[in-house]
Amino acid sequence: MRRERDLHAQAADAAAAAPVVDLHAHPGAFPRAATGELPLAALDEMLPRLMANQPALFYAPGLDPAWDVRILRWLNEVRAQARTGVTAPVEIRDLRVALDEMRLVKDAHEVATMRRAAAITAGAHRRAMRATRPGRVEYEIEAELLHEFRRHGAQAPAYTPIVASGEHACVLHYIRNDGVLKDGELLLIDAGCELDGYAADLTRTFPVGGRFSGPQREIYDLVLAAQIAAIAKIQLRALEARLAKVEIRRLNPIIRERLRSALKEIDLMDLAVRDALTK
Repeated sequence: MRRERDLHAQAADAAAAAPVVDLHAHPGAFPRAATGELPLAALDEMLPRLMANQPALFYAPGLDPAWDVRILRWLNEVRAQARTGVTAPVEIRDLRVALDEMRLVKDAHEVATMRRAAAITAGAHRRAMRATRPGRVEYEIEAELLHEFRRHGAQAPAYTPIVASGEHACVLHYIRNDGVLKDGELLLIDAGCELDGYAADLTRTFPVGGRFSGPQREIYDLVLAAQIAAIAKIQLRALEARLAKVEIRRLNPIIRERLRSALKEIDLMDLAVRDALTK
């Protein structure tokens, strides 16, 4: 089974590293291009033909060493035809640079997929909340999340879920998820699903026993207020510029100041915390 998973991973990496070919620019290059059926065994024959007389080659160098070797071999085959008037690409461009820019703007289908991933994730969190009670184990709540992700069509969790109760919530990237839930403690869940290549990411904290204590409620409310302030800033910028582009580094000072003021008001901030929030 491990070998089978490794092969799947290698196949996925190889596909990502493969050069991108514009089939419309090369009609007839592939015998069955109209149906999308491309025989892998024919790549060694087809790719040099597609590279011929092109100014540049776009692919992801270094992602897969085996692909790097094949690419160089194909380039050399094209260069060997120089005396016949065929030219090879004079530059290799990292495809990931262009893709990173393209990913900043989503089309309607992508936005719909992202909304669906978020909806599935939100439903999974609600299910986890309903399943939470004293005496259960963190991994039982994790199982509820994973079941809900898959039940609604998500292919996998976007990352290893964090289900951290009590003091476990203070451990950065805690993923053991093996603690017993206790009444009076809080449970932090950081989990999201991946749907068709798009990931959701959601974190929520709530009381194991169903009710916050007084201090827990105070802290929860002030963190919520800081979050609402950040969201309002994003919405205002989107309204003004008609483009929701707000850098995270510009939101951090807003959230820090809101938290600092709130913690000071309830007299729950020592010098160390104050210094951390003002940096």
